[in-house]
Amino acid sequence: MRKALSYLERISSGLLGSGALTLINEIGHRVVSESPRVDVLGMRALVQGYRAAHERPPRGPAIPLMALAADLLGYSAYYGLTARRSVPRGALIGAAAGVVAALVGRALGLNGRQGYHVGRELAMVGFYTAAGVAAALV
Repeated sequence: MRKALSYLERISSGLLGSGALTLINEIGHRVVSESPRVDVLGMRALVQGYRAAHERPPRGPAIPLMALAADLLGYSAYYGLTARRSVPRGALIGAAAGVVAALVGRALGLNGRQGYHVGRELAMVGFYTAAGVAAALV
């Protein structure tokens, strides 16, 4: 019988997965101009959320900071599901998040220049998968 996971184990796994995704995204778009932009996806989702709630979205530097905070919090909770699990499960959880992110990107109207054609969508799935594997290794 497996020991129940502590909150600390789940939080640390989630934070590592979230941090890995953020780091991969930042390195990716700084090194390869054709890299998908997970950060743009978060900013678009934030603005669309405000508009859906009939609120005025923030402007200026508040948008990227709020999107980063929301991404780190949300991805930490999601990647916390991989704590002390197998690497294949972490890869599966990450790949599932990547597929959803690619589909959401299209729904938010992101174009090929911002990272949402098939090649970039596959790279995005790879980013999320790598983050899931990192979270599973904690």
